[in-house]
Amino acid sequence: MARFTSRILFLSLLAAFIVPSPIGSTGDRAGMIRDKAFVGCKTIIIGRKTAGDGSALMAHSQDDGDNDSMHVVYHPPQEVDQSPLPRLLEAAAEYCRRFGNASLDYVCLEEVTEVSYSPYRVVPWSPGNPVVLEIVNHFLYDYQLLMTAGKIQEKRILLEENGKKKHVPDAPLKVKRFPYHHIILGPMLVSEAWQPLHDYRIIGREKAIEESCLVLEAVPKQGVETDHLFGRIWVSERDDQLLKFEWNQKSIGNYEKIEKIAKKLRANPRITIVMEYAHMKNGIRFPSKYVLSEEYVRKGARVIASVTTVLYRDYKFFTVETKVDLKKGG
Repeated sequence: MARFTSRILFLSLLAAFIVPSPIGSTGDRAGMIRDKAFVGCKTIIIGRKTAGDGSALMAHSQDDGDNDSMHVVYHPPQEVDQSPLPRLLEAAAEYCRRFGNASLDYVCLEEVTEVSYSPYRVVPWSPGNPVVLEIVNHFLYDYQLLMTAGKIQEKRILLEENGKKKHVPDAPLKVKRFPYHHIILGPMLVSEAWQPLHDYRIIGREKAIEESCLVLEAVPKQGVETDHLFGRIWVSERDDQLLKFEWNQKSIGNYEKIEKIAKKLRANPRITIVMEYAHMKNGIRFPSKYVLSEEYVRKGARVIASVTTVLYRDYKFFTVETKVDLKKGG
């Protein structure tokens, strides 16, 4: 291990001897290696997902007994076909138009887990870091949503709190750090009104909710003020459905508090929201998962303050209607 670590430190010296090797996706690049010389190698990815041009630098160590060896492989950036992009954006806009005219009435279970750290958890860990207390709060709600004429009403009955049975009608959402609402509106971030504010490009393929997807990157156009820094959208290759969203927020509730924390830590805040939509009824997608991660990034470390995870399950639909296709859900 010590010998291999020392080799990593001299990686820059080996750059002159880099061997080109193509890859084909944004997924696990280690699994893309096909050269027989790499069979049996242990692959360590250097700078994965940090190279803006899609390239990756990888070190491969191979145990040859007393003659340990390592070779360095450079995977150059790959051109991604952008021709499906107009179709995907039009399909997204069409979905948002249909959703905007929908009437919805449904209930489901909403399972909320809020984890916070005191003091904040530092990654990577080092022996000098303080002992961290993990504080976990868990809530289970009976969640109801009514939407008609563009107006949304949410209601909750608290069924369970930290393992104790409850029954509290009209219960407030008890999340402390970052309350959320209207998760079903996530796909509206690619509506006709939203699209002109962003530049979009296809950056690769990945799986989301067990489906092969094209991954779109959305970046606000120069000079446009938005409440996020960038986003990624997973679109099903099978039917162009919007399955997953990831947004890096720069504006959110309690943001003044976040800025104070960041100043104290001498770090930059990174608030990431991930939303998944695994449930579908009459052409409308319903949320299955929501995750908000509160982190602060400083040189060489991530400081994790809190993670809120929400799972939606056991849907019962009473009304799922659109202007185009009026249907009753059972």
